[in-house]
Amino acid sequence: MASTYQNPQEVIDYYYSNQQQLAAVESKVLEDLVVEKLLEKANIVTKDCNYQDAINQ
Repeated sequence: MASTYQNPQEVIDYYYSNQQQLAAVESKVLEDLVVEKLLEKANIVTKDCNYQDAINQ
């Protein structure tokens, strides 16, 4: 995440000095990992339907 900034180390230092911001980053990373794991195990089936049918389910 920090690699996209001009000075990555400065961004890293900021997050490690601010526990609230660090917790937010940790939560986002955990969320991404959970989604990846779920998608690995998911059996995705595509089904054509109109808008009304989709929102009524």
